[in-house]
Parts: sequence; C-alpha cells; structure tokens
Amino acid sequence: MQLHIKQAENLERAWRYEDASRIYELYGMYEKAGQLRQKQKQVVVKQVVVSVDLNNLLQRIKDGGIVVVYRCPNCGGNLKIGKEAAIESLRVCPYCGLGIRATDLVDFLRTALS
Repeated sequence: MQLHIKQAENLERAWRYEDASRIYELYGMYEKAGQLRQKQKQVVVKQVVVSVDLNNLLQRIKDGGIVVVYRCPNCGGNLKIGKEAAIESLRVCPYCGLGIRATDLVDFLRTALS
C-alpha cells in the first residue's frame, strides 16, 4: 500500500492527476482523488510583462545613420524612420490617421536592427 501511495504522489508531481486519483480511490482515499480531479480542471494563467525601450531603439537607428521604412498596416503608407524621427510622429499614420501600436513598431525596429 505504501508503495502505491508513493507512486500516486509521484504521479501527482508529474501532473498526471487522473492516474494518481485512481490509485487513491483504490485505497479508499476518495476525498484526495476528488481534490486531484478538481485540480485537473483548473486553468493556470501566467502573465508575462516585457519592457522594451522604444527610445533606445530609435537612438540606435539614429546613431547608425540608418533609415528604415515602416509600412502602415491599414493604408500601406510609408513612414520613414531615420535620424529625424521622434516617437510622437510615429504614434499615428500621417496618411490615414490610424494609431500605430507600439508593440508592432518595436517588433519592426528590432528586425531592422538585427
């Protein structure tokens, strides 16, 4: 019995809750089996926060003397990003007025700099 209980504990650590529940049921530990089945139904959500300094990316473009062209996802207008670019001018497309997502711009600049 002790060997099976130890096996159930190991299965629980491996997140194999149903297998562990069956062993607990075999030895009459119904409450423990039910708790594991409830645990199996729970969903864990993790939040990841990523911080990127857009100013730093723009500075690297300016320092490198690079000019890159970002295409507006809405109208296809070309936004030139070079030594004259400022963050304020990159928030909205000058052609269609669509707000530009900072995350899209960061991804684009990272690719351009790599």
